[in-house]
Amino acid sequence: MKVAFVQALPFMLDSYLILSAVLKEQGIETEVFVESFEDNVPQAVADSGAQLVGFNTLTGSYRWALNIAKEIKEIKNIPNVFGGCHPTYYPESLDYDIVDYACIGEGEQALIDLSNAIGNGGDTE
Repeated sequence: MKVAFVQALPFMLDSYLILSAVLKEQGIETEVFVESFEDNVPQAVADSGAQLVGFNTLTGSYRWALNIAKEIKEIKNIPNVFGGCHPTYYPESLDYDIVDYACIGEGEQALIDLSNAIGNGGDTE
């Protein structure tokens, strides 16, 4: 199982460090894609072998993340999960035609459970 995280900012976000650490403890591979370091982030993610794509979304970055998630889906239909402040406070505002899963609140255990379910073909409800 592999989880790809995508971000626009050219510095490592603490959330991805924490989430990567807990996933790696469970034997789940992770990779972070930074928009400013890639020629084509959606293609790079699609080619990475990831089975889940994660976005940490603030309200100011929600539209950017939504557009990247849509582009990834157009290349390869990899499920995504949106976490962070925006989904936690405004889950009703998410575009669930593009967003597959929303993490409300702390996401460490939820992301482990979701990754394991996807990786094992289990129930993701």
